[in-house]
Amino acid sequence: MKDPAKLPSGPLGGLVSALLPAAREVEDRGADIYAAALEAHIRSVVATLEKTPSLTGPIAQGKLRVVGASYDLATGQVQVY
Repeated sequence: MKDPAKLPSGPLGGLVSALLPAAREVEDRGADIYAAALEAHIRSVVATLEKTPSLTGPIAQGKLRVVGASYDLATGQVQVY
């Protein structure tokens, strides 16, 4: 995050690049940057999906709901946002 020139290449670099805006959004909060960035990213993806033209109709009709969540491999817990 501190040096964009050091981003990994290939698919991993694409994943890291997608997460950087969320990490930058929360870096000054002083809390656990990983947890805060994860939540910010999930909320951003949910908002993007809710604005997707093919989904707005079913969402408005109550037929579809977009829910953001994370899964912790170590504990098996799911956090719904």
